[in-house]
Amino acid sequence: MNWQSLKIRHKLFLGFGIVVTVTALFGGILLSGLYSINNSSKDLYNNHIPALSQTYDLQNHWQKAIFNLRTFSTQKKEQYYVMANHHLNKAREILDSLKVESEQKKSKWEFIDRELAHFQKQARNSFSAALQVETSYSKLDSAQKRLHELSDNYLSLQYKKLKRDIDNGEANHIVKRRVDKINLMNEIVRTAENLKITIGETNFRNDPTLLDEVVPTLSIIDLNVGTILPMTTKQYDVKSLNEIKDQGEICKNAITKLTDNWKTYSKLNNHDFLERGLSLTMDMADKQENYLARSAKSNLQHASNARNIWWWSVSLSMLTAIFIAWRISRSLSDPIINLTALAEQQADGLLIEIPETTRNDEVGKLTRSMKLHQEQTHRIVDALKNMGISLNDLMQRLKERSERLTATTTSQASSAQEITASIEEMQALTENSSQETEQASIQIQKAKTDVALYIEQNREAIDHMQELMKRSSVISELASQTYILSLNASVEASRGGDESKGFGTIAKAMRELAEKIKNVSSELNDLTEKGQKTSDEANLNLDNISQIITYNENVLQRMATLSLQQNAETRQVASAIQELNLETQRTAQMAEAMSGEATRMNSHSDELQEILTFYRKEEKEEDSLPKVNQWEWAELLPNDEEKDTAAILKEEEISG
Repeated sequence: MNWQSLKIRHKLFLGFGIVVTVTALFGGILLSGLYSINNSSKDLYNNHIPALSQTYDLQNHWQKAIFNLRTFSTQKKEQYYVMANHHLNKAREILDSLKVESEQKKSKWEFIDRELAHFQKQARNSFSAALQVETSYSKLDSAQKRLHELSDNYLSLQYKKLKRDIDNGEANHIVKRRVDKINLMNEIVRTAENLKITIGETNFRNDPTLLDEVVPTLSIIDLNVGTILPMTTKQYDVKSLNEIKDQGEICKNAITKLTDNWKTYSKLNNHDFLERGLSLTMDMADKQENYLARSAKSNLQHASNARNIWWWSVSLSMLTAIFIAWRISRSLSDPIINLTALAEQQADGLLIEIPETTRNDEVGKLTRSMKLHQEQTHRIVDALKNMGISLNDLMQRLKERSERLTATTTSQASSAQEITASIEEMQALTENSSQETEQASIQIQKAKTDVALYIEQNREAIDHMQELMKRSSVISELASQTYILSLNASVEASRGGDESKGFGTIAKAMRELAEKIKNVSSELNDLTEKGQKTSDEANLNLDNISQIITYNENVLQRMATLSLQQNAETRQVASAIQELNLETQRTAQMAEAMSGEATRMNSHSDELQEILTFYRKEEKEEDSLPKVNQWEWAELLPNDEEKDTAAILKEEEISG
């Protein structure tokens, strides 16, 4: 429910209640402001100022702990870790005190507490990881040296054995196997040397991630040792190779432990990790300082506002009373003035649209009643105007069609005589057509006999072609057998040596002749198949021609019968045309009567249009007014001029 929906007495009661509510509201605001100033001052003195001092102490201890941990990460001295742990414990004590004293911000202090606990845990893990990194470096260096020593010794031994094998003239496969062992061991030696270089670079850069590139190359040790062992028979060589493999596994495990521990240890140099918890305490200190500043400023603002609230309450109460009085006056006077102007225009015959209203008071009910009455008037006037226009147009069209109907009936009367003469000529032509149909039937019977003879001859030709195809297949089979015999003869001739060369030449000539005969037989067979296919198609076409001739013969017989029927029906049409002429004359008389009635109805429609010119309406409403279908009650007439013209042309064709 809105303001315009209220009745007049309700609006007066509502205005008085608003003035009283505004005065009470500002009084409550004044009291709440004074109470807020008192509570805020107590809270600042008892809680927030001491908490800010403790926050600064927490921040100081955390900073010292970070400084000592960074020093430990560079100098590797345990005393710095002990000092960092001492400062972290002090920070823990201060944080526990803040959680107890600051209940309102307990969740934030607990979040910082979790961050401090995580920091302490990571510091302990980093200290342990630093010790493990040093141990892993020692193991890796020792394993690398042992690996290099064993692979060099084995390589020297193999070189000596290779020299001995060459001097003794051993077999090539033994020498090759020795060379393969030396090549495989050289790859292991290079891997050990590369590992030594990478360890030195890692110590220099303090970046164990460089060792990740070496781990894939260590697999060469297992692969090459696994290749050499099957070729080794000496027990001491097998033992040396297994130890090389074991040292490679020790290097892999040492690198894995070294990189894992270094990742944990390297967090002491991660600025984000070290500064994250400290930044939280700094943010908390900044928030406390900002809170103190805002609280002091808020107290000053509340004191200033309390001084002005009373004056504002009095001023706004007066302004509210004045506004409500003006609003009530406007809500009654303006609508009544507008409705009066609309009623005067309706009295002058101008139908102006009354706008929609959502008001539910007395003025709204009056507006909706006037709008409903005017809409009814709109519909009645528009319906009458459209009906008058429709009736006028309809009578005009009826008059024109009556005149065209009179002219058409006159034309039909003159055309009836012409139709009678044409029918007599049609009767003579029908008799002549009957005679010619009999002669055409005789010629078609003769053509049917000739086509049957052609079909029989074509079938005999197809039988001869099929016999020819059979004979061609026999020739092709004989050529194939001759070709096989010539091949056998060539084989026997080649076994006989120089004495059978003449026999081989004859066999070759027979083979070539057999191939030619086979090719000619195949071509003859293809031509015969094409001829048979062509004959089949010709036979099919002749059958179709025979069927067409039979069909045409039946058609000509039916045409002869129809010609006789047409002679009888032509006489009936002549008598019907005479009756049509009489009906046409009666239609012309009716058309003249319809033209006179249409003229009288047209004059009545003009009188109705002149009466309705008193009512006028706005131009913007014309497109949206209701329309009356001007042909909905005259469905017997065509809807447009094109249909009328088509009907007249059709009538002229019939009469012609």
